[in-house]
Amino acid sequence: MKLQAYDFDIIHRSGKKHLKNITIWTLFSNLGMINLILHFNWRMPIIIAMICISRIH
Repeated sequence: MKLQAYDFDIIHRSGKKHLKNITIWTLFSNLGMINLILHFNWRMPIIIAMICISRIH
């Protein structure tokens, strides 16, 4: 009985982990382009600043 409960706990945990991975993967596939755009928008001021600094020098 204890073994069955333990086995169920392992199945439940791995199931939750798998579901979490699917959720993350779905978010990444759906928001992949948005994430890319946001990532580049976040980097854009740094890139512009580096270009400005290189032009000053």
